[in-house]
Amino acid sequence: MKIRILAITVLLVFVSAATFADLQIGAVAMYKGDPSTVSVSGLSLQDFTFGLDTRLNLGILQGSVSALYYPADVTSTDPIPASLVALMDVGLCLDVLFFRLGAGIGPNFSIPLESSTPARDALPVGVNLKLAGDVMLGKFSVGLVFVYYVNSFEDFAAPNFFQLARPIIGVSALYKLF
Repeated sequence: MKIRILAITVLLVFVSAATFADLQIGAVAMYKGDPSTVSVSGLSLQDFTFGLDTRLNLGILQGSVSALYYPADVTSTDPIPASLVALMDVGLCLDVLFFRLGAGIGPNFSIPLESSTPARDALPVGVNLKLAGDVMLGKFSVGLVFVYYVNSFEDFAAPNFFQLARPIIGVSALYKLF
């Protein structure tokens, strides 16, 4: 009986949220290098990471999850295994005409895809600040995404925040489901 009540409650919350919410899902491509050194002539597919992007907007509140695939990097002195990086954030968004501007903060998780990685390194957690600007074209949107990685929330208050943060920039293409 309790499970039925819980299921009905979850269903009612989902239906009512779907009435007022926008759920978008799509693809994102992020440049892995330092944005200040971007040279269009020297770019290749290996300079980018690709993944999925999902955003749920409820009024001015926005929640977002991005999952990016990072292939293994065996060329560095400290080999990095292939991994998925999940960026989660909650923040605010503002729709102005056909533009949507958003900012959010949340944790990021790195999930190694190779079993040889020690268990202690399985889920390193950091924090990200995500800024997004989209052009809404009906059910489709195309936009720019800026993400700043830091190690902890205290780094946001540091006077040298922009030296501590690792910025990445990318583009997203989303489709509005409801």
